[in-house]
Amino acid sequence: MSYLNHLMFSLTCSLFFIKIFNLNFNIYLFYLIFSSLFFSIFPDIDHRFSFIGKRLFFISYFINNKFGHRKFFHSFLFFFLINLFFFSNILFILNINILYIKYGFYIGFLSHIFIDMFTPKGVIFFWPLNIKFKIYFFYFNNIKNINIFFIIIFFLSIFFDYFFCILYILVKNLYII
Repeated sequence: MSYLNHLMFSLTCSLFFIKIFNLNFNIYLFYLIFSSLFFSIFPDIDHRFSFIGKRLFFISYFINNKFGHRKFFHSFLFFFLINLFFFSNILFILNINILYIKYGFYIGFLSHIFIDMFTPKGVIFFWPLNIKFKIYFFYFNNIKNINIFFIIIFFLSIFFDYFFCILYILVKNLYII
């Protein structure tokens, strides 16, 4: 999955989140969107040829040799550790309002993991257990198909409130169950 697909899907999920919770425009929405975009590409730091891996080559090279791709940095353990250490300690010390950054982290990281499940490799979400999670009903095996799919979802999310309403009803009904 390319970094553009991760960015586009994360942005779509962020807009959906903003719409669902009726958030008013303020500087914190910028924190939410920026952090969701950042954390949507961050898990691929474990791949030397990814967008972020190319820019942080030495770190990426070490991580890839130590853990491999789509293992630790795509796992619940990593999600938990970032939540525990980064959000509870570092941002608290810096005295930054972390709520919207945290929401952005959740949206970005989970959207990254979700769309990586549509690839044949899947995701080892409970690393170090070698249990792969895949979504089988279709795979994205062609970059052109992936881009068309995300462009359609992105424009639906921006231009059609009905799309949000339908998703909201589905999410709300699933939440009650």
